[in-house]
Amino acid sequence: MVLLNCKKDMINKVCIHMNRNLHRKELLNQKQAFVLIIFGMLLIPNIVRAQTVNFYYDQGVSKMKSGQYENAIKEFQRVVKKDPYYWDAFYDMACCNVKLNKKELAIKNLDDAIKAKEDYYDAYFLRARLNYEAGNSRDALKDYQTVLEKKPGYILAYDRRGEMYFKADDYKKALPDLDKAIELETKNANTYLYRAEIYIGEEAEDQALKMLGKALKLNPELVRAYTVRYPVYERKEEYKKAIADIGKIMQISGYDEVLILKRAEMYYILENWKMAAKDFNTIISKYKSRESDVYYKRGVCYSRDGQYALAVKDFSKALMYNREDYASYYERAVAYTNISKSKYQMAMRDFTKAIELKNDCHQAYYQRGVFYYKTGKFKDAVDDFSSALKYAQNADYYYYRGASYYELSRKQEACADLKKASSMGHAKAKEQEPYMCY
Repeated sequence: MVLLNCKKDMINKVCIHMNRNLHRKELLNQKQAFVLIIFGMLLIPNIVRAQTVNFYYDQGVSKMKSGQYENAIKEFQRVVKKDPYYWDAFYDMACCNVKLNKKELAIKNLDDAIKAKEDYYDAYFLRARLNYEAGNSRDALKDYQTVLEKKPGYILAYDRRGEMYFKADDYKKALPDLDKAIELETKNANTYLYRAEIYIGEEAEDQALKMLGKALKLNPELVRAYTVRYPVYERKEEYKKAIADIGKIMQISGYDEVLILKRAEMYYILENWKMAAKDFNTIISKYKSRESDVYYKRGVCYSRDGQYALAVKDFSKALMYNREDYASYYERAVAYTNISKSKYQMAMRDFTKAIELKNDCHQAYYQRGVFYYKTGKFKDAVDDFSSALKYAQNADYYYYRGASYYELSRKQEACADLKKASSMGHAKAKEQEPYMCY
């Protein structure tokens, strides 16, 4: 009986101990639950606030993208009121104010963005640009310097600061920044353009062309690069490349009288008469040019293309604007001789006028001499060929003077001129020399 009672006591003690443990666990769980509830109560407002801030920010971005800048600013103001460290909201607010041409407000927004995030490089760049545009170069340079101190390999800072120095004509300071940006393989086409322009100033045109090529590879629409490059090609007498660049400029920016005239003159040098005439025609018909030289050169184009009547009209027009232009008299005379024999007398008058205006115009002496030769005036022909030879050594001049001497029975002089013409490669002189110099 005693043993049985002892067993009952032990069982009761064990049960009591187990009940106590269960009670303790329940209390612990209740405490943990209470802590979690309190933590949740503290956290939920922050989560809700963050979600609200992001909602306003997203609304602002959406309105900014659709051009509703004032409404976007209101949304961003809500954001920074709730979270004064939301730097992107300050930055985007600045962008909106730039669009609204409120640049002073934009600078203030950027000040706030940088206070919120000290290494906010985009904010530094935009603030530097706005300060530069406002004429405050010192603060702009300070921002670029700050960025480069914090991040020495930041290419855009070298690009922008180099551009500032370049536009201020301070090439000595611009060069290190431009060269550093290029060394870091910048993708800014203007950096290569500015470097090219400095090379051109140093007469290092081959290096300039390399830089311009890189600039245009990055930005094929960079008009200034073509504008800078075509004169380099022109100086190098690479006229086809220069013409291509002029064409690209006009394709992007529209037609321009100066460029069309420049292209016409290069076509003229290349003796591409049809294309040159087309451009000169545009200058005359569209831009109403009254320049003597334009009519003269179009006349030459027509003449070389066998359109002699049109050429005569242009040379006559050129002489209306400049009566002292010997070249127009000379070319009109040549055109007359190619129209018909009935125009020979008119041609003679023009050759004579060209000589009066320019007494060393050997071509005019020669052409008039040929006319005298063909009309049997051999003595006058000899005089003109001799005058031509006074100013230029030419196989044709010797040949025709020799032929004129021969007709005057002055065979010794005729033979000497034929030999001279033959030695200069004149085919007819070589053919006739054996039986005229026997």
